[in-house]
Amino acid sequence: MGYKDDISSNAGDKVNVVCRAFMDAIQELEDAGDEAEAALLLPYVTCAVKQSPARFDEALGKVQMLLHRNERSKDESKSSQHRTTAMRVIKHLIMLTDVDCLYSEALGLYDLELVRAVATYSQRDPKEYVPFLDRVAQFENENWRKYTIDEHLGRHARALTHLSVLINDADNDSEVEKSRLQGMALELLKRGELYDQGLELFPFAAAKHFVSESDRAFRRQIVLLKGDFLEAAKKYEAAAYLYLLASDQEKARRAFLGANKWQMALALSARNHQGAENLRNEAYIIAQELLNKQHQQQERSIEDILVVARIYVEYCNDIDEAVALLVTHQQWAEALRLAYLHKRDDLVESDVETGVLQCCDDVLEELERKEKLYVKHWKRLSTIREQKRLFKLHGIDGSRWDHGNGDTDAASIHSGASSAADSALSNVSMSSVGSHNSAASIGNFSMQSLSAATSSHFYATQALGDANKKPKTKVKHGGMPSRRERRKRMKEGSADEEAYVEQQIKELRPNAALAQEVGALLEMLIFLGHVQQAQKLQTQLTGFEQCVAVKPAPAPSSPLENGISATSVTGAKEDQDSAAYPRWRIEALQG
Repeated sequence: MGYKDDISSNAGDKVNVVCRAFMDAIQELEDAGDEAEAALLLPYVTCAVKQSPARFDEALGKVQMLLHRNERSKDESKSSQHRTTAMRVIKHLIMLTDVDCLYSEALGLYDLELVRAVATYSQRDPKEYVPFLDRVAQFENENWRKYTIDEHLGRHARALTHLSVLINDADNDSEVEKSRLQGMALELLKRGELYDQGLELFPFAAAKHFVSESDRAFRRQIVLLKGDFLEAAKKYEAAAYLYLLASDQEKARRAFLGANKWQMALALSARNHQGAENLRNEAYIIAQELLNKQHQQQERSIEDILVVARIYVEYCNDIDEAVALLVTHQQWAEALRLAYLHKRDDLVESDVETGVLQCCDDVLEELERKEKLYVKHWKRLSTIREQKRLFKLHGIDGSRWDHGNGDTDAASIHSGASSAADSALSNVSMSSVGSHNSAASIGNFSMQSLSAATSSHFYATQALGDANKKPKTKVKHGGMPSRRERRKRMKEGSADEEAYVEQQIKELRPNAALAQEVGALLEMLIFLGHVQQAQKLQTQLTGFEQCVAVKPAPAPSSPLENGISATSVTGAKEDQDSAAYPRWRIEALQG
């Protein structure tokens, strides 16, 4: 597709070059006289409109020249000849181009006589264009005519340029008319999103030199419109400074908060509210807005929490709220620092110490739960992969039929037996594999048909075992359970069980975040004198790490089986030795 586009682009460039060369040559030959000009007129306009994009202005410019030459000529015969030639060119252009496009391009040249000529020979319905052209012709002011035409064609940028001239020329007119024109300009700005052009045509920096209050309000409104546009596009900082330029302090403060420039927002509040109580209330509002913003984000930032705590201390003089916030987000060291700095030992006992002990109990319970689940899933994954290994060892995965004579029954056995093995191997126990598959039966399995192989008591019990069990939970509203609910109650023997169990093992292993949290808790427990709890917590996590190191995820029967790579089964020992895993143990508690 790209190659074809390149060919098309190169072909278009060649056409433009050839057409441009012809036009330059024709212009040189036109100096030979009127006869040469008339003879070369149609080739010239043909080259103009066959370029990409079409040069309608140059083609229609020739028609304009003939029509205006007709007006200046006193010789009636020549005048008639010029008009006839112009009409012939118009008919030729109508044949070469789209009629509606040609009409719009003619209208964009602001020449009503040319437009009427094109419309007449294009066989357009007069009701479609005559009323509009008559209305445009009634305007004595040229800028009004151009503005009306550009607005009709949807050329908002050009229309705004003509409207700016009308606004500037209306200085000596009534304020009502000028206000109406300014309202039209604002609507045009919003419709075409021409805020930059509006600021160039009506610079706000020069508004202070204007005596008229309406001029200042109009230019200020343009600045606010651009600020609103940038804020909607989430360009908050740029919007904030535009709001400041327009002296809208509330919008500027909101935009600074959106840009995470809380210092500017507070500085703005301090400048506007001289009273200490007003500033304190404003700081509470800003702190709450930061918390709401942080709550809406999926990834919570500790920096935002520290910022809010700083605002509580420096602007609100609220140590209680700051310490409570830090304790809620487990920023123990900063909470201790603030409490002791401001002589609030009571907060250490009531908030910090209580929070540390409660968090310690929660983490101990969580570590115990995770270790039990890890062992459970590890045993299940080991069983699944050992069963798969035994099935493959006995050729039940279909490998023994690969060397058959290629008949259709062998192919069906290959695919069917593989599916049967995959669905059955997770439910069958180790002893079942040994008792139901003797050497003789396994050796003769390849000679059986698929229906006979899968109708035995062994396969029937495995296929129907889970089907006879009633689900423990009911599906809400009588419909299909959600994917999350189905994964929560993953059945043994299902096709996705192996991948699910392996994923659970990965998620349960100790990670850097858990080690960092436990390390911070140990420091606080020792600092606060709770050595026994610290020893218990360190022992619990150490035991969990040792359990994971002794029981790493078992490797699959083949490295790439079920999309599982060999590197995905590395043990937690490598994770604990990696640079990302912090050193969390307290040496004083060893032994």
